[in-house]
Amino acid sequence: MARVSCPFCNAAFDAPATGPAACPRCGEALPGRGGASPTTHTTSAEPSRGPNWSVRVGALVLVVGVTGGLVALRSFRDSPTPAPPPTADTPVVPPAQLAGLKYLPSESNVVFAVQPAAIFRHVTKVAGNPAEEMAKAGVPASALAALGQGGVPLDAIDHVAGGAVIPDAGDLRLGVALVLRQPLHDEARFLDALKAHRPAAGNPPHYKVEFGVVPLKLVKLSDTTWLFGWTERDLAPEGNGLSGAMREQLARTVPPDAAACLLTDSADWAAKPPVSLLLTLAGKADWQPGLAKVRAAAAGLTLTDPPTLRVMTKGATPAARDELRDAFKRQSGTTGETGEWVYLDAPAERTGGLAALRAVLAPPK
Repeated sequence: MARVSCPFCNAAFDAPATGPAACPRCGEALPGRGGASPTTHTTSAEPSRGPNWSVRVGALVLVVGVTGGLVALRSFRDSPTPAPPPTADTPVVPPAQLAGLKYLPSESNVVFAVQPAAIFRHVTKVAGNPAEEMAKAGVPASALAALGQGGVPLDAIDHVAGGAVIPDAGDLRLGVALVLRQPLHDEARFLDALKAHRPAAGNPPHYKVEFGVVPLKLVKLSDTTWLFGWTERDLAPEGNGLSGAMREQLARTVPPDAAACLLTDSADWAAKPPVSLLLTLAGKADWQPGLAKVRAAAAGLTLTDPPTLRVMTKGATPAARDELRDAFKRQSGTTGETGEWVYLDAPAERTGGLAALRAVLAPPK
């Protein structure tokens, strides 16, 4: 038996050394291990120059996972000087106007953002325990550790904004801006939690850190802004950061009161090697034909009571667009169309909005 971790719910369990296995928590089927022994992760000082897709896709998935996990972080009770609590008169900032976007790679074709202080304020108001409520929504427990260990309470984070460049060929790029509401009380603790090396030679001078088990780079831009990147180039964005086209698409597709969002540019995602690798690693290679029907996708979490998730997709062809629309109509919620996009507004729970995308991507049984 080999100890494995489910890529969907993060449950750890013993699986056969060969053949497929099913997660005991969520029931997802996992690919066979082919007799291989469990992988031992190693951290190198510098990533390779070539397109080491498995490492780079792993970095992207980990960072996105931890970013999503920020919505479930519990405030540190032992913090001597906690951030002032978010107030009711501090509204959610429209995602396209977040300050962190200016630090992202301009070529980013995937962008994501979360406003933890707003989510903290909402969840404590309606439920009293952010961690428990977000766990019910399926946030993986492992995503709670990295920044939490650094003494960064949820309500101290104004927002996190990330951008990735997923190419057809060449290097994957990644930038993630952490924007705080006030300076860190214990900067040394934050850096120690990330196993940071003192500023490395380079342009700009930066720290080498470990985000989970993935080597990244980190630069302090101001007392309240830190930028993670895969390469030095990701630490020095050009111009205004995220492109005007992606900002405009954010404004058009994501609700302005969304406290968390994800957006992809229009592309043939099924044909991209990193995406194919990700599907294979996740045991979802059979989703590729479904993904080929989608050219772009967007999602936004609005803090209504209960919270609502808007999911939008753009079909690769008119027939694919009709199929996406029909799949949305089979879900609970409100469907509609705007331009080339079809959308679904559904309850933001595991059986809600994202189930529609699953229905589109998963092959029929």
